Amino acid sequence: MNRSIALFVALATLLAHVLAIHSDADGNLAFPYDQAYTAFRLGRNLIQYGYAQWGTDGGGVESYTSLLWIGVAAVGEKFSSYVNLFCQTAAILSGLLAVIALSRFRPNRSAGLIAPLLFVFSGSVAAACGSGMENTLLTLSLLCAFWSIERGWPLRLALSLALLVLARADGCVFAMLLLALGLAPGSKLRGWRLWLPFGVGWAVFLLEALAWKNSSGSAWHPTLRALAEPQSGQAAEGWRSLLDFVRIAPSPLLLVFALLCIVRRKLSPLGWRALLLSAATAGVVVLGGRSPLPFGQAFLPALPFLFLALQESLIEILDARTLVRRAGLIGLFGVLVLSALASKEPGDVGPLHVGGWLRAWMRSGSSARAGYTEPLARAGLIEEIGNTNHLRSAGIFLRDHIDPAATVLSPWPSSIAYLSRMEVTDLLGRTNPLGEAPRGSWIHRERTDVVAALGQQRDYVIPRIDGSGVPPTRAELAAEWAREFDHEGDTPGRIEAIEQAFADYSLITVPLRAFVRGPVQPRMEPFFLLCHKRLLGRPTLLLTVEHAELVLHVSGETHEQLADLSLRAWDKAGTQLWVRPTGDTCERPVVARSDLLLSDTGERHVELMRWRIPAKVTRIEARLLNPGSRGETGFALVGEPVEWSR
Repeated sequence: MNRSIALFVALATLLAHVLAIHSDADGNLAFPYDQAYTAFRLGRNLIQYGYAQWGTDGGGVESYTSLLWIGVAAVGEKFSSYVNLFCQTAAILSGLLAVIALSRFRPNRSAGLIAPLLFVFSGSVAAACGSGMENTLLTLSLLCAFWSIERGWPLRLALSLALLVLARADGCVFAMLLLALGLAPGSKLRGWRLWLPFGVGWAVFLLEALAWKNSSGSAWHPTLRALAEPQSGQAAEGWRSLLDFVRIAPSPLLLVFALLCIVRRKLSPLGWRALLLSAATAGVVVLGGRSPLPFGQAFLPALPFLFLALQESLIEILDARTLVRRAGLIGLFGVLVLSALASKEPGDVGPLHVGGWLRAWMRSGSSARAGYTEPLARAGLIEEIGNTNHLRSAGIFLRDHIDPAATVLSPWPSSIAYLSRMEVTDLLGRTNPLGEAPRGSWIHRERTDVVAALGQQRDYVIPRIDGSGVPPTRAELAAEWAREFDHEGDTPGRIEAIEQAFADYSLITVPLRAFVRGPVQPRMEPFFLLCHKRLLGRPTLLLTVEHAELVLHVSGETHEQLADLSLRAWDKAGTQLWVRPTGDTCERPVVARSDLLLSDTGERHVELMRWRIPAKVTRIEARLLNPGSRGETGFALVGEPVEWSR
């Protein structure tokens, strides 16, 4: 096959891979990851207000990992109606250009398309292309810089290094690795042809650091601080994430052929340099800890160089004897098949009952962050897309139903803040400072002082990503936040302190109506919010009795929320009875009305139900509860109960 045709097929394969893998439950192209909306909000503020700042309480360009991607988002806000699709397109184009760059390392051999082939079949690459984030641009910049060193092109190297340090804050670390490569024996760049490009790169980095300093008062970006001042166990978490990545990225299995070439001293200088750069790049990622990005995308910058090293090894294998050549081809085919399985939803493959094996394969052995189980491969990507949809829906609800002047505290701030346009504080301090604590980083799991954060008395708090299951009690939520977010969660009495801080809030369940790219929109789903008790507008029950018939009304200037109505009665003997929806009674807790949709009633009273009171009943109590609540106290209650007695 002609190389040009083969390259076109590779590009089409990557595009098809992205569209197939980055899709929601109905097969529509999914939205970017939640983290990407941080760049979108900063870019929008830059266009609308002239400065890239998260909110009134701070948080500038250092709030996101990439200064360049904030600029890309700003361009999307200025010239496009859909910034999310604009940034996804930019990420996909960066991935396609990386395929073309990989194909140019061996332009005169058909086997020089092995690296592009491995690249387009990688699920990590396809997931990064659809993420709407800067990772493919970082990878492209790093690959072009390496290509420029290999070819001895100082001007292209200078441009690539400038893009590299702007593409992500830790790009300067990768630039140091490239400098070491340029200083190694055999480099085609010497003297000013080497130092001038790197001088340009470092000058751009100094300008970037100046932008960070003007924005936050510190030239030390949180991403770089996370590498230079690691947390306890950070490298161990990064190492476990590397082991997880190796499980879902079968291409390292081909390193056996690279080892064979090394033993026989047949690995080319290009193969050696690519292999060393791949290992060094992966090492930097490991030092950063466990990344929150699904499908092992944190290791994306190392993949092109791994594939180049494997390509150089397989070229030697293909030139060897027939048996060795066939082994190389079988290994390459097997890796491509396993890569395709990693990109598949965990389930059976036609008549092959391998669903259980795939689910076990994609089960992570590392700790997961709050709201996520973080399975591996495609399952992790599906979870990220689903959680982003929940958070986007929450942002839309806040925009449409909550006072725009209200303040919000959330461990997942990005898409909520972008879509709601409200003042949203990041519980983990990544988007804006949280008191005097150091700024949080996006590259690993952060912790914070939860009691101090709740002590800021924000109007609303996002307690969980979704509202499925049973609403938590105050004690359960305090234990959950202590385990997931608090830096003193293991300290005795800490859970009780967090529970006390939650006492200022009421739990409400609101209906979310999500939006997807497609003709069929998802059904309404519940979502939990914590609302500060100082806010007015809670629903109020009004109980009246007319001719032995109970009439129950509700009123209140409240936004839409869901509630169950519990109607409990006592007879003359003191026996507790609960009223069923049918009007009869039983001696076990049930609700009289479920999933009531409450809203602003204005000056009117809306009737909820009527019930003929049996003669034996002497006392009645009516309560509104969060749907599915256990018990009738604390977070279970919606508003205040009302009573009637003979």
